[in-house]
Amino acid sequence: MKKQFLIPISFLLFVLTCTAKNVNPFPRQIIKKTLVKKFDFDKLYDSWDDDINCSSKIKNGNLTIVSTNADPQVILKNVSYQAPLQIVFRAKSKALGTAQFFWATPDSPMPSSDKMINVPTLSDGKWHTYSKIIPAIEKINFLRLDPFGAQGEMKIDFMEIYKIEYHPLEIISVAKKNDLVEAVVTNHTNKKINFSCEEKKYKIAPLNKIKITQVIDTNIPFEQITFKIVPDANIPTLIRPVNIINLNAETNWINLESGQLRLKIMPDGSGAKVFYKDKLTAAIFPLAKFKNNILKFKIVALSSNKIKLISKKIKSFTIEIEENFINYKLNANKKITAPVIRIFSDIEQALLPGVEYLGKNEKSSTDLDLKIPEHIRFKPDKMWITMPLIAFVTPNFSLALEWINMNLQPYFAVPDFFDGQANAYSALEGKNIRAKIKFNDGWNNKFTLENFIELFVKSYGLPSLPKPPRSPKKQFDLCMKGIESVRGSNGWGHCADDHFPKLYYADYASLIWRATGKIEKIPDLIPGGGHLPSPEVFFITGRADKWLKIRINQAKEIIKSQKPDGSFICDNKFREGHFENTASGFCAIPAENLLRTAYFTGDKKALAAGLKTLDYISRFRTPRGSQTWEIPLHTPDILASARLTKSYIYAYKLTGEKKYLTAARKWALTGVPFVYLYGNQPIMKYATIAVLGATGWIAPNWIGLPVQWCGLVYADAVLDLAEYDKTFDWKKLAKGIYICGEQMQYTSGKTIGTLPDSFTLKTQTRNIYDIGPLMLMQFQRRFAGKPTGIYVARDGKNVITAPFPVKIKNGKAVINAKKGLDYQIIINRKIKNIKSKGKDVIELKF
Repeated sequence: MKKQFLIPISFLLFVLTCTAKNVNPFPRQIIKKTLVKKFDFDKLYDSWDDDINCSSKIKNGNLTIVSTNADPQVILKNVSYQAPLQIVFRAKSKALGTAQFFWATPDSPMPSSDKMINVPTLSDGKWHTYSKIIPAIEKINFLRLDPFGAQGEMKIDFMEIYKIEYHPLEIISVAKKNDLVEAVVTNHTNKKINFSCEEKKYKIAPLNKIKITQVIDTNIPFEQITFKIVPDANIPTLIRPVNIINLNAETNWINLESGQLRLKIMPDGSGAKVFYKDKLTAAIFPLAKFKNNILKFKIVALSSNKIKLISKKIKSFTIEIEENFINYKLNANKKITAPVIRIFSDIEQALLPGVEYLGKNEKSSTDLDLKIPEHIRFKPDKMWITMPLIAFVTPNFSLALEWINMNLQPYFAVPDFFDGQANAYSALEGKNIRAKIKFNDGWNNKFTLENFIELFVKSYGLPSLPKPPRSPKKQFDLCMKGIESVRGSNGWGHCADDHFPKLYYADYASLIWRATGKIEKIPDLIPGGGHLPSPEVFFITGRADKWLKIRINQAKEIIKSQKPDGSFICDNKFREGHFENTASGFCAIPAENLLRTAYFTGDKKALAAGLKTLDYISRFRTPRGSQTWEIPLHTPDILASARLTKSYIYAYKLTGEKKYLTAARKWALTGVPFVYLYGNQPIMKYATIAVLGATGWIAPNWIGLPVQWCGLVYADAVLDLAEYDKTFDWKKLAKGIYICGEQMQYTSGKTIGTLPDSFTLKTQTRNIYDIGPLMLMQFQRRFAGKPTGIYVARDGKNVITAPFPVKIKNGKAVINAKKGLDYQIIINRKIKNIKSKGKDVIELKF
């Protein structure tokens, strides 16, 4: 990903109480709003008049902001407002990107990313009203609006600024403690407050917190306890419900049974306990609820494994169990939350695809990947979800929740910070819920998230491929225009933007030669330029020796930084917050590099070092840490899945050991949750999320914001895997990602033919920076069966590297090349010059 100014992501904003250690799913209650300033924009400039990188003017009752530059800004003069504030404004925009408000205070006079809110604006040219809270507590003396990302126009009809007043008290957490339920109450004011709860009197000191408790009836399996806090002063009542599960309590259960599953349901239908292989694994409580009200039912037994539940608020509701899964079918007039699943076991792994990918003992909604309110993602934007699956792996069992209707709202919390009791919480919300709860073996029996991912895809299948947007000929022509879009006087840029130098990159020269037969006249060759290596131009311009030296020397430098155990250590600022100083993807980058060198050159030291790193990597279980140029080491990412898959494929090719192919397949499966396996927008199916976090913890937030070049690197790896593993349709997955990349290409403008760095799904807009189309050209060639990249042949004694497909037959190298072309090959690290006869047969000794 490239650093950019756009953050086109919507998010659920909880203020003041949101921290990594204490996630509160109940936002602090607002008890009063006072209008402190309204801008009708009927007067000239009307205070918003200091503009940077744009022009602003008042016309026809609107503030119109126009920019042709990067980072437009409009500043409000004479600011003096006591926060927290709420800003409400009505605007229409034709600009890409999201609006941002920056502020400053007397104690922190410079606006910065920690004093910023994002307002996800639509660029459809229609009027919309937006509302956001500035979660500060000090006086604000500077306010700046960044209306959009780089270029465009926005009109603002009005803007209102409200001073908001929160309830002085807040219940910040709840937890079950033996036969008590405990709530922690905070006093946010500098005054003592008296209050009562359940006829008990309490005093809470200024800026302090106390614990209050209620007794649990441990004889009741499922109970809702309500903390009703009534302050003595003229302050509204504060209410927090807590749902309590007593696992040892018994009642006159209604039993359902099938295969290895048994369900014990409360007679009133309020909740159920779930047994898998005769062991208590989870509780479903409530079976259904409306807002915070637990629904109760009359239950009609339809069979030994199926019941019907009847309630006034529900049109129809049945629960059926079959072998190792529970079928949940509920239809209601209003949104219902069901099922609410709670797991009472240690969590080895957990997954909400596109949002959370957790390892052992990790928590959800932390600020390890995002340090802005967006890290609170227990109720994520539904378009962040890449596939309808929630999965948990515990030591002794695993549980997955699957659904089909993507309009359902998932909930995900590890641990359960809703009720402070279970190790994990998940639920769905909607009017028409069709879901399956599946059970399987646990971590101790080698069942992992990857198994659930594979089972999900095999159950529902990969989605149909998107329709290619152009014919192969038009696609080729568009890519050639894209190459010209990034060309400069001294070569090509990785991106079209002038921030990126134009150099004589080998990847560009190689693809131009492959596509046109033209060998560019270039004074020097620099490796790279694209995201997938294409070094063949070194071999057709008499510089194979340079390529070989670069590979060998690079491997030597990598080995120097390798630790004795095979690991590599991250020592930059993005190490902050992670529980160790390395990660799977961080180690996979040098491992892939070493094993690539070993594969194409026969370097034994590179092979030994690369295999040593793979042995070390076997300790990891989560794909993360491969983008530490801007992303935290802790953050799960698809490039880690790609690098790991590729590394293990090289290891398998080099050694023939099946354990490496097994590992490659495992890591390839970890990348699937980053791929959209559905689409409700024209361009969405097979779009790929790069990371489950943000650049520098702050912005952009990449969750829900596809970065297709990262997915294409992953697609390249799984397309390699498809040659060896036929148990999963890797080729279809790779092709879908490739076609989605074609859909995202620019078809007009000054960067025609390039691939945007990211793509906003809701607005179907492309975001800077604009990347050269090399990967798309490489995939087009691969799917058409045309040569791309360099090739190797080996027979145990010899390693031959060539720019064309090569085989060893009868002790000779056989190459199908291009007649009349002068090119080089490398035989056991020695360079041989060849003038092609079309089919070249070369002695291996010379």
